[in-house]
Amino acid sequence: MSRSDSDATQTPERKSSSSALLDAFRTLTSSRLQNASPTSASSVATLAHSPGEMSSIENLRPKKRQSQTSDANEAHSRQEEESTNLAEDIDISIGKVLGGPPRLHRLLHHLGPDQPEQTRVGSAKEITLILREYPIQNVLSIWDSGKDLIEEGKSGKESQAGYDLLEACLNRSDLTGYERWYFYSSISTPLTAANLDRCLHILESLTEQGRNIEGVENLLPSQLALMLKSSFEKSLAEREERKLSKKSQALKDGKRAPITQVPLIEEKTLYSLVRYVMEITKYNAKSFLDDDVSALLTTLLNICKRTRTKTDITHSLELMTVLMTRFYVSIPVLSSCLEVLCDIIHQLAELRDAAYSVIRSVLRSHLGHAVTAALLALIQQSPQSNVGITSLRGAIFVLHRAILSESESAFPAVPLASVLRSLRSCLAFQKSSKVDRLEADVLTFAIDLINHPTILDVLVEEQDLNDLLSVVEACLSNHSSRLRAKTRGTASSERYSSPHSSVTADLGKLDDPLSGTSNPYERAVASLLMLSAHVDAPIESNIVDVFLRSDCAHFSAEASRFIADYFSDETLLSPSRENWFNDTKKLVEIILKDRSVPNDVRLRTVRTLGKAYSTIEAVAASETTSQFARLVIENIIEESDLVVQEALLDITISVAERATDVIFQTILQILEASIIPQRSSSYIPPLPGSPAFTSGPQFPNPLGKTNTECVVRMFLLHLNRLAGRAKGLYALLLRIARHADCEPDARLAALKLLFRIRSDASHHIVVNTSAESEHLAVSLCRTVDTVATLKSSDEEATQRASQILEEIGHAAMPRRASGIGTSSKSKLARRSSVASAVHALRPAWTYLGPEGLPQEPPAEPSPILFSSLSRENGFDADYCEVLEIGRLMELVISTLQQGADWEVYSYVIVHVGAQLTNRPLFRETLPQIKHLRNVICEQVRNQTFHEPPSYTGLKKSDVAICIFHILTMLISYHDNFSKNEQDEIVKMFILGIGARERTARDCIHALSVCCHEMPGSVVKSMDQILHKMTQIITQSNIAVHVLEFLAAVARLPDLFRNFRDEDYKMVLGICFRYLQSVRDQRERTTTPQTPVRVSQVSTLRHSGASRDFATISEHDDHHKNSSDDLPQYVHALAFHVITFWFMSMKIQDRPKHVPYIMANLSYTNQWGKTTVEEQGEVTMDMIERVAYSDRDETAPDLGFAKESDGQISKRTWLIGNSLLTIDTAGRSGLSQITRRRPSYTRYSLYKPHLIDPPQHQVPLALGVRAEIYHTSDFVGIYPEDVMQEFYAPISMLSHGSTAGQPILLQDEEYINRALSTFDRIPALDSHKIGVIYMDVGQTAERDILANTGGAADYNAFLNGLGTLTRLRGSTLNMHGLDRSTDTDGIYTYCWRDRVTEIIYHVTTLMPNYPLDDPRHYQKKMHVGNDFVNIIWNASGRRFHPESTIPSQLTTVYIVITPEAHTSFRHSVHFSNADHLDPDISVSLSYKVQVLTKSGFPATSPATETKIVSGAALPSFIRLLALNASVLSSVWTTRDPSGNNTDTYVSSWRARLRVIKQLRERVIGEREEVVTERRRSVVEGGGNWRSSVSGAFGRPGEGAEREWGTG
Repeated sequence: MSRSDSDATQTPERKSSSSALLDAFRTLTSSRLQNASPTSASSVATLAHSPGEMSSIENLRPKKRQSQTSDANEAHSRQEEESTNLAEDIDISIGKVLGGPPRLHRLLHHLGPDQPEQTRVGSAKEITLILREYPIQNVLSIWDSGKDLIEEGKSGKESQAGYDLLEACLNRSDLTGYERWYFYSSISTPLTAANLDRCLHILESLTEQGRNIEGVENLLPSQLALMLKSSFEKSLAEREERKLSKKSQALKDGKRAPITQVPLIEEKTLYSLVRYVMEITKYNAKSFLDDDVSALLTTLLNICKRTRTKTDITHSLELMTVLMTRFYVSIPVLSSCLEVLCDIIHQLAELRDAAYSVIRSVLRSHLGHAVTAALLALIQQSPQSNVGITSLRGAIFVLHRAILSESESAFPAVPLASVLRSLRSCLAFQKSSKVDRLEADVLTFAIDLINHPTILDVLVEEQDLNDLLSVVEACLSNHSSRLRAKTRGTASSERYSSPHSSVTADLGKLDDPLSGTSNPYERAVASLLMLSAHVDAPIESNIVDVFLRSDCAHFSAEASRFIADYFSDETLLSPSRENWFNDTKKLVEIILKDRSVPNDVRLRTVRTLGKAYSTIEAVAASETTSQFARLVIENIIEESDLVVQEALLDITISVAERATDVIFQTILQILEASIIPQRSSSYIPPLPGSPAFTSGPQFPNPLGKTNTECVVRMFLLHLNRLAGRAKGLYALLLRIARHADCEPDARLAALKLLFRIRSDASHHIVVNTSAESEHLAVSLCRTVDTVATLKSSDEEATQRASQILEEIGHAAMPRRASGIGTSSKSKLARRSSVASAVHALRPAWTYLGPEGLPQEPPAEPSPILFSSLSRENGFDADYCEVLEIGRLMELVISTLQQGADWEVYSYVIVHVGAQLTNRPLFRETLPQIKHLRNVICEQVRNQTFHEPPSYTGLKKSDVAICIFHILTMLISYHDNFSKNEQDEIVKMFILGIGARERTARDCIHALSVCCHEMPGSVVKSMDQILHKMTQIITQSNIAVHVLEFLAAVARLPDLFRNFRDEDYKMVLGICFRYLQSVRDQRERTTTPQTPVRVSQVSTLRHSGASRDFATISEHDDHHKNSSDDLPQYVHALAFHVITFWFMSMKIQDRPKHVPYIMANLSYTNQWGKTTVEEQGEVTMDMIERVAYSDRDETAPDLGFAKESDGQISKRTWLIGNSLLTIDTAGRSGLSQITRRRPSYTRYSLYKPHLIDPPQHQVPLALGVRAEIYHTSDFVGIYPEDVMQEFYAPISMLSHGSTAGQPILLQDEEYINRALSTFDRIPALDSHKIGVIYMDVGQTAERDILANTGGAADYNAFLNGLGTLTRLRGSTLNMHGLDRSTDTDGIYTYCWRDRVTEIIYHVTTLMPNYPLDDPRHYQKKMHVGNDFVNIIWNASGRRFHPESTIPSQLTTVYIVITPEAHTSFRHSVHFSNADHLDPDISVSLSYKVQVLTKSGFPATSPATETKIVSGAALPSFIRLLALNASVLSSVWTTRDPSGNNTDTYVSSWRARLRVIKQLRERVIGEREEVVTERRRSVVEGGGNWRSSVSGAFGRPGEGAEREWGTG
C-alpha cells in the first residue's frame, strides 16, 4: 500500500477494522512552543548527516578521536560582537561608592590599574572583606576599578583576588538588569580560560542559579554551548593527566596503581555546568534561539562521541531530553541526535534505557512525527548513507520497541508497510558479522509482528503478507547459506562426531542483549509455523515454499518437522502426483542428507520414505522402484546417526527381502562400501536411470558395527529361504572380519555371527543362540561381572589408565595402541592412537550369551545351507549351497599368525574353541584343522602367541589359557592326526603344566581327556607328566586337579603298564606331599600364634597391573582356590589315590612299597608326637589286606556244620582294630571264622584234621561225659582252641599282662548291637548317581521325567556306564530303589571296583504312573536327592539346572550333549534302533560339561566343555560322576572354619569308629571292676594283687578267664 510523500507522516487510512490497530503512535497531547514548526516530509527526504561513522564504543576505548566542529568559534565571535553593540547602545554611568569605612576610598585608589600588583592584590582583598561587612552602594565603581584583575595574562594572585572581589560585589539580591549585564560583560571574555569553574560560580550567583537572566538573556544562551565545550575539553585533559600520573607512579613502584572513584575538579565543573544549563532552559526557554539549541545539541553529541566516561553520557542525555522536548530541533540535528542515541542503545547496555527514554520522551513531544520519519529514513537509507550498523541496529530496536509496546499508546502512528519496506532495504548491506546481527534484529522485529496477537489477526484478515514473508525468507536464506558454508569447511571426521556442533555454535553467537537471548531464526520458524495454522492452504503452501527456498531445515528442527509432516500428511510422495519423484529427491536432499537436521526429523522422514516404498513397489514400474530404493538406501554410506541408520537399514532389509538379484547385489555393494574403506571396495555400478555415487564414507566409520549387524540380520533372514543370497552374505561377513581397515566393532559384529555357526548331524547349517565361551571370557575379563569389577578397582588402575592415555596422546606410535602382531606390513597404524586408548579402556565386546546377535536366529537348521556335500542329507545343487567353512578357519589361522586388533584377536581366541566342538561343521576343512593344530603347537612351543596390550592389565598367561583351550578342542580330531601329531599335542599340554601357573589346571584337565582319547601318546609321556606334577607340587591351588588326574590314571591300567617302582613311588610321593600340606595348614589354623589361614597367603594374584583381586567372579574363584577352600577334599582324595595306586600294583610288587607307605602315613604333629590319622589307619588296614592277595571276596556259610559235627559255640574277640568271631562245632572242630576289619569282612572255614585215638589210649571222657561222647551233644573243642591256633600260647604271656592280648567280648546286648551296626556298614564307599534323558525339544521337567527310553547311543552309553542289575531280591544297597515290588522298575545299572560302588538312578528305567503320579514325583524323589545327576541332553536346547530339573540337594550336573544337533528325523531313527553300530558309536563325539550349584566348587576336568568320543564317554563320565559324588560328600560335611580337615567319614572310617567305640566301652568296664576290687580288698586288709589275680585268674587261670572256657 503506497503513500504520497506529502502524506508520509500522516496517520494512514485503513479499513475500519484495522484503523484502530495500526494507529500505534498517538497524536501528541502536550502543547508545543510557539516557535516550533512541524516537520515536513520533504525535509525528512533531504536529511543531512555528518561525515564519518559515529561509534560511541570507539570513543570509550583508550584512543584519541578527532571530532570537532567550527560552530563554537563562530558563536563566540558573534557573542563578542553583540556585547560590543550592546555597550554602545547603553549609556554607562558609574557613580561614586556610598557607604563603607573611610579607608575604602584609599583602597579604591590603590586598586587602580596603575598600581603595583602587590598593592592591588592587597587592596582587593581588603575591599572584599569590607563588602562582606558593610552594605555598600554603587559597587559598580568598585568593580570598575578592579575588573582587569581577571583578564587573561594576569597572575594567579591577581585572578584569585579579582574573582573574590567579583563574588563579593555580586553578594546582593537586588541587582538590576544593567548591573547583571555589566558584571556579565566582565566575565564573558575569559569564559574559556582556566578559571571556568569560578566563572560558572559567578554566573550562578549572577543569574540566581539560572532562574533570572534579565540583562543577559540575549548573550548567555549562545555562550552556554561554548562553555560546555571548554569544560569538556578541560575535563578530558585533566583525566589524561591523571592517567599518565598513575602510569608513572605504577612504573616507579612496580605495582598496579589503585583505581580511585573520586571525581576530578573539572569533571565536577562539567556536571555543574550541565545542571546549570538545564535550570536556565527550564526558566528561560524563550530566550533560546534555534541556533542556540542546535549548538547545545551539537556540543552534547560531540561529548557523547568523544567521552570515555558513561557519566558524561548520562548527563548529556538528561540535557538532551530537556532540549529536544522543549525546543524545536532542525531535521539534520534531530537525525544526528537519533543516530547517536541509537548508537548508545546498541552498544551501551547500561545506558540503553536512558537513551531510549530520551527518544520516548521526544516521541511524545511536538517532534514525535519528525522522530518517526527520521527513524524510518535512517533505516531505509542506511545502505546508501554513512550510517553505521550499530546506529541502524539501535534504530530498529527503538522502532521495534515503540511499535509493539502496549504502554506507548501516545506515540504517533506509522504505516506498517513502510516499516516492512524499511526492514527489507536495510538487508542490502554487504555481508559481514555485524550485518548478521543486524539481520537478526530485523528478523526479531518481523517475528514479533507475527506474534503480536492483534497484529496477527490483521495480517490474516488482510492477507497482505508478501513483504513480511519476503523479509523472513531473506533472513532465513542468508543464515542458512552462512551455516552451510561453514559446514562444508568442517572436517568430515568432525561432522561424524558432532554433526550439529558448528551449527549450534553459530546460532549461539547471534544471541546478544539487543536481539534477545533466544535464537531469532528458530523463533522465526516457530512464528511461521504458528502462522500456518491460521491461514488457508495457499498461504500455507507459500510458507512451505519459504521453508524450502530458504533451506531453513538446515538449522531449524521445527521447520524440518513441518516439511516432513507436510509431505507425509499430503501424501505428496505418491506416484499418482506429478513431480512426486522430484519432491522425493528434494526431501532427501534437504532433510535426510543434511546432518544438521535433528535426527528425530530425519528419522520421521525415513519412515515416511519407508511407507512410500510399500506403495511405490505395488504400483510403480520396477525400474522406478529400483531408483527410489537406491535413492534411499545409498544414504547409509554417509549416515552418522545410529537411530536414523537403523531405520535406513530396516528399509534396506525390507527391500532386500523382495528385491531382484540386481537390486540385492547393489544392496550388498552399498553395505560393503559403508563398512569397508572405499579404497578397498569394488566399484558399485549404478542402476539404470540412476546416478552412481562415487564418494564413500569417511573412515573410521562409527556406524560400521550397525551396518554389519544389518548384514547379519539379512543373513539370518535368508538362512532358510535363499541359499545363494545367504552364501553371498556369509562371504561379505568374512571379508568384513578379515579386513584390517574395518573398525574393530564392525569386525566383531561379523565374528559374533561367524563363530555361532554350527552344523547338525546331517550337516545342515544352524546358528547357535549362544557363543558357549563364558569361562574364557572370564579369563580375559570380558563378562559383565568382570568388567564391572575392573571398573570399580582401586585408584591405581585409574591413574595408570590416565597415564597410558596421556602417553598415547603425545607419542607417535608405529601401530594402533590396541593392536597386536609382528607383521611389518600391518595397516593398523591408520587408527588414531588416542582414540584407540579410549577404546581400549572400554572393552569393545563382552560376553553376552544369547544376547550377542541383533536378532534371534532360526531355531531349526537350514534346509538349504550345508557344511558338507552328502547324499544322505538330501543336498540339491539347484537350490542348496555349501558354506565355505574352510575360509573361516583360514581367517582364524591368519589372526593367530599375523595378529590383529586386540579386540578382534581376543574375540577369536575366546570363541573359536567352542566352535571346534561341532565336528560336523568342519568335515570338509581337515587340511585347515591340521594347519591350525600346527600353528597352535608351534606358538605354544616357542611362546610366540601374542601378548595383550599393557593397558588391558592382562598377561600373556591369560592369552595362553585361550590358546590351550583351542588345543584341547582339537583333541576330538585326533583320529585325523598322525601318531606323532598326537604325541606333540600331549607334549604341549605337559609344557603348559610347568610353563605358566594359570595354565596348569587347564592342561591337566586336557591330559585327563587325552588319557581316554589318546592313551598311547599319554603312555609315552607319562614319566614327563609325573615329573611336571612333582615340580608344581608347591602350587596348592592345583592339588585337587593333580590328585583327580592321578585317580583317573589309576583306573586306566593301560596307561601305567610300563611303570617302574620309581614311578609308583613318585605318585605316592605326590600324595604324601599334599597330605603333609593339608596337615600343616590344619596345624597353622589351630595354633593360636598363627591365626591366618593358608588360603589368605596362597591366594593366586590375578594377572594384571591393577587387578589384584583374589577372585574375578564366582566361577573363576572355584578354579583358582579350590584346594584352599577344600582341604578336606584334598585330604580325602589323597588317600583315595594312595588306595587306588597300591591296588593297581602288581601283587608281587606291593610288599616292596609297604614300608614306604606305612612310614609316610604316620607323621609327627606340632607337639612332637607320632600320629596316624583315622584315614591313615584304615589305609594301613587296606594295605595289609591286599598286600598279598587279590582275592578278598568272601561270604558266610550259614550251613557250614552238620548236626553230626556237634553243638556250635560262638566267641568274639576284640583284637587291635578288628573283631574276630569264631563259630566252632564242638565235636568235629569245624569252625567258621569271621574277621571284621575296617576295610573288609572276610569269612573263612577252619577244620582240624581229627583222627580216632590209638587203641591204647585211655578214653578222653569219663563219667557222664563218657556217656555223651558218641552223641552230638558232646563238646570237645571250643572256639578258644581255634583262637590259640593263631596266637602264642597263653603260658608265654609274661607276668599275666593283658596288654595287646585279644579281649573276649561277653554275650551282652550292647556288644551284639555294635556287631550288628558294624555289619550294616558296607566295606565299599557306595554312591548314588542319577541319569536323566532329555529328548528332542524338551525343556520342562514333567516331559523329561516322562521319558522311558532314549536314543540308541544313549542306550549304548548306559551299557558302558555299568552293569544291568535286577532290583527284586538284590542284596546291594540300592539307595532307595525298591527291591521287592518293582515299584522303581525292574532293572538298574550298577558298577563297583574293590573300593567303590555306584548305583545309578536311571529315570528311563523307572515306570510312569500317569494317574497316580502325573508329575513323576516318584522319579524326582530319587534323582532329586542325588548329589550328582548325569543329563543326556538330546533336546537341542541349552540345559539350565535351576529351571529344568531344580533340586535343593543336587550339587553337580554332568551334561552330555551330542556334538551336533540331531534333527527330529534322526532322533527317531536312533530311538527306534535296537542297537547302534559299534563303528558309528565310536565315531560319534559328545560335549561334556560339568555344571555346579551356585557356591559349589567346580574342580572337574569338564568344568569347561570337553569333547569326548562315544567309545571313551562311559568311563570318562563315570570318573567325573564318582569324583563329583565324593566332593559333594566332603562338601556337605566340611568344617566351614577350616580348623578340621578330616571331617569326611568314609565307610572304612565308620567301621573303624564302631570298633574303637566298642573297645573304649569294654576297657572302661574292666577298669571299673579293677578299681572296685582294689577298694574292697584294701578295706578288708587283704592283698589286692592276689584278689585281682583271682578275679582275672592266675597265669594259667587268668588265661582261661581271658580267653573264656565256657
